[in-house]
Amino acid sequence: MKVVHICKLPDGGATWCAMRISAALNDSDVESSMLLMNGEEVDGIAVAEKDAIYKKHDNVLVRMLMKAVKFMVRPRFEYLKYLRRKAEASGKVFFTSPVTEYTCLTEHPAIKAADIVHLHWVSDFVDFPSFFKKIDKPVVWTIHDENPGLGGFHYVSAKQNAGDAYLKLDKIYAGIKKKAVNSGKTPHLVAISSEMRDFFLSNEILRNCPVTLIHNGVEGKLYKMLDKEECREKLGIPLKKKVFLFSSFAIEDKRKGLSLLIEALERLNDSSVMLICLGGYNEIPKSSIEIRCVGLVSDKDLLSRYYSAADYFVLSSFQEGFAQTPLEAMACGTPVVAFPCSGASEQINTVTGVVCEDFTVNALQAGIRQAMGTAYSSGTIRADVLRRFDYGIIAKQYIRLYKEILKS
Repeated sequence: MKVVHICKLPDGGATWCAMRISAALNDSDVESSMLLMNGEEVDGIAVAEKDAIYKKHDNVLVRMLMKAVKFMVRPRFEYLKYLRRKAEASGKVFFTSPVTEYTCLTEHPAIKAADIVHLHWVSDFVDFPSFFKKIDKPVVWTIHDENPGLGGFHYVSAKQNAGDAYLKLDKIYAGIKKKAVNSGKTPHLVAISSEMRDFFLSNEILRNCPVTLIHNGVEGKLYKMLDKEECREKLGIPLKKKVFLFSSFAIEDKRKGLSLLIEALERLNDSSVMLICLGGYNEIPKSSIEIRCVGLVSDKDLLSRYYSAADYFVLSSFQEGFAQTPLEAMACGTPVVAFPCSGASEQINTVTGVVCEDFTVNALQAGIRQAMGTAYSSGTIRADVLRRFDYGIIAKQYIRLYKEILKS
């Protein structure tokens, strides 16, 4: 069996998950590879090419000619690009398009050779109308946020602060997606959490697609449970500190709830509390508690040290598809306190941490106090999470799904 996984970028949470799935499939004797929009071609990873009319040309006359050809060949696409520029001029919003410069993607050798085409985060890459019309292979689609069921937004909540230009274009994009997904090759959706599955089943665009629940996993070989004292010594963290760990690609991202976490920790009135933040930052937040920001950390050994050095990992996010960081923390034996965002209750149980009652500071403070009053076993936490979320187990679930789809 040959599987090709399609993602836009060479990095980012969704792509890393796809790469882990692909690696686990290869370990299970399934021939699996990646196809990206951007990145470097190496063994097992191919990079797609734009349609000929969208390739860059040095010659000025050729560029002018190609510009005219674009309007003749794809006038609606050019008009949608104009509407998107108009929307972006009104303010920056994370917003992506289902109509792109890759209408010949299904002709790529990696797709031609595959038995299963597995989509992941494909916004601004896969051209929905042409892809679902032309694809003649079974399509599996692991969805990491709400975007496939919306127009250009990635979460329903993003509409609240968007202007009319975005809202108008979102409706147009949603119509394009609905027609493409329901009139061509119907994809088999994979929901990474029960909440996401419920969203798909009630969604106007996706509700006719079959859905299977398969969680993201964690690599126990990479995320290791290390000696806490040794880790703290190497990282320069005092042994007497009660260390809380927070992680985000950008710690100022309001969806990640760092300000609420800081307030909850301040309310403890405990001078031994220390907050360590992993992720990009502009400045260290001001607070009465000690805060250390260490920037983005991608090295798995170093991440394992930080997870193992912490007493608790806190997920204070308001929105997640199925957060990866709690799994990584638990694989290192660290208990997790989490807001009840999508997937939290499926990841965390009484053995591994606390899921808060709601998304308030009071609930987060109560969850932290509950965790601090609980005696956790690092070995038990790691064993529990690997028993449920090891990528070898996740790969078996995908193989079972692939076989069922190919059989039908």
